[in-house]
Amino acid sequence: MDNGEPDISSVYVDGLATGEVIQFGTGDWRDRSVKGVAVSEDAFDRLEPAIELALSNWNRSARYDVTAIPQASLPALIEAIRDLAYDDAATTTMINEVIVWLSRAAAQDEQVSIFGL
Repeated sequence: MDNGEPDISSVYVDGLATGEVIQFGTGDWRDRSVKGVAVSEDAFDRLEPAIELALSNWNRSARYDVTAIPQASLPALIEAIRDLAYDDAATTTMINEVIVWLSRAAAQDEQVSIFGL
């Protein structure tokens, strides 16, 4: 049902997420061993300003590909996402879920990518 409101959703996924989502994850998309947090297209729209700020090589078409996040850039990405300010509860919840997942991956020195397949 489309009520005109943006879909600001996120979900933890064990495997490569499918559908109209973009996933922050670890693993290899070719064997579908990806694990991470998937966000809706609308949610990604809200995160993209932070991604553009933290990743110098980011361009908007990269959201439909696989983009490795340099490990040196991961702390800056987490901080940029943390600095985003939205008034609605759904966006705040989604941002917190992404930050928690990215922080865990960073603490474990995992290679994180953005999967927009």
